[in-house]
Amino acid sequence: FSGCSGLTDIPTGLFDKNLDATTFRFCFCDCQQLNSIPEGLFDKNTQVTNFALCFANCRELTSIPLGLFSKNTQATDFAYCFCDCIKLELIEEIFPGPGINPDFFAGRTMNFEYCFGNVGTQATSPGIAPRLWEFTGSSGWTVTNCFTNANVSNYGDIPPSWKGL
Repeated sequence: FSGCSGLTDIPTGLFDKNLDATTFRFCFCDCQQLNSIPEGLFDKNTQVTNFALCFANCRELTSIPLGLFSKNTQATDFAYCFCDCIKLELIEEIFPGPGINPDFFAGRTMNFEYCFGNVGTQATSPGIAPRLWEFTGSSGWTVTNCFTNANVSNYGDIPPSWKGL
């Protein structure tokens, strides 16, 4: 669906039968009119390892469902996943929180480079960044510019290395 200029909504259950999928890289990248993501979109895709650029540059996207990636326990690459989603009000609960499941990413070498770069720069209100830096093992991850210029109310809590500073 990458670059699909007319796509505004994703049907519920779109990927429910794609149980062996391993990548959604570029899946909805540059779908500039996409404005919503249905709940449970990736719940049945438990073998996926790559979400890089999945929603990058979806400029009309305003919200993300709770737990969007909570069942994707094999995923390691979220580079640029929501980069330049300028109207997106980010939520903390994309993954299980570090207070609930600090080992959610245990044993995985994660890539969050530019994952939320420029998120929400034109949103009606700031979102809340997921506290990725508090998970077990986060010190060995690729986090370059993960939250660069993100419009989030907890921007001050984000370690400088995650902001590209």
